[in-house]
Amino acid sequence: MNNLRNISKSGIGYSFCRSLVRKTHNLFGFKFLNIGIKNQINLARAARFNSTIKDSNTGENNKYVYFGDRIVDKDTKRKLIEQVFSSVSNKYDLMNDLMSLGLHRCWKDIFVENIISPESFLRIKREKDEDFSNVTILDVAGGTGDVSFRIIDKFRKDNIEVLPNIIVVDSNNEMIEQGQLKSIEKGDCSIIWIKDDGEQLSQIPSNSVDVVAISFGIRNFTNIEKGLKSFYRVLKPGGRFLCLEFSKVNNPLISSIYQLYSSIAIPSLGEFVAGDRESYNYLVESIRRFPDAEKFAQLLINANFTDVKSSTMTFGVVAIHSGFKPTDA
Repeated sequence: MNNLRNISKSGIGYSFCRSLVRKTHNLFGFKFLNIGIKNQINLARAARFNSTIKDSNTGENNKYVYFGDRIVDKDTKRKLIEQVFSSVSNKYDLMNDLMSLGLHRCWKDIFVENIISPESFLRIKREKDEDFSNVTILDVAGGTGDVSFRIIDKFRKDNIEVLPNIIVVDSNNEMIEQGQLKSIEKGDCSIIWIKDDGEQLSQIPSNSVDVVAISFGIRNFTNIEKGLKSFYRVLKPGGRFLCLEFSKVNNPLISSIYQLYSSIAIPSLGEFVAGDRESYNYLVESIRRFPDAEKFAQLLINANFTDVKSSTMTFGVVAIHSGFKPTDA
């Protein structure tokens, strides 16, 4: 683990008020409380597949993967995930607010600050620092465009007149439609929307993107390593990858509260607000199975990203991961 010496838990330069988000309000656990007969049965089933499945969906040759607490083949998982996001698309933004009690807004604001920070563009030459016309930001699994709209708002608040090219890629039509409706409501049609598999990015040329960003999406990939290879491929030499994703809470007491909230409150909210308990059960379980910050950072290193850093927030509930494609790649 010597390669992980670059990982910093002190963060990527946040303001004092934002730092409070990391240290307080950790009532929103998503690590599933793994108890009961049902889960014992699932553990027994998992043991039978031990030779073909790993703890997370990262292996290149795995025949079977997890969908929540179920074990399915890869094609089945892709179809089931499509169904999940088709089901929740019209309540997706509302449910994010309810599940996190609004904290996801703070997390995403900090994430956006990192996306558009000077560090993201220092390794790629531009004629003028304020000219972003030749900059492309790819928002993978961008869904309803929440992060992309925040990027645009931040640039405009900073009085940047020439905005970068922002592309949202998502595999789900319903999620994209919700984002396009938001574009119309905002009177802003500057975002490019593309339906594509985030693991493949088949419609995005190699070495064409300055920043690849993904928020709360990579844990839904059938093969995370394959997705990271695609991100690396489409980045320009010197380009930056940034990921906002749930992580692991290390404090036992807080973790217990976290688990209890996720196992009871979130599926109940899904049933009451969105009429879909099963989809939110899946989302909770997908968070539980996602690697912690250190393990995910190692995946980035294995995918040839350099200067890999991870910064946790809100007692480890979420983490921002960062890595660069080498300038000589």
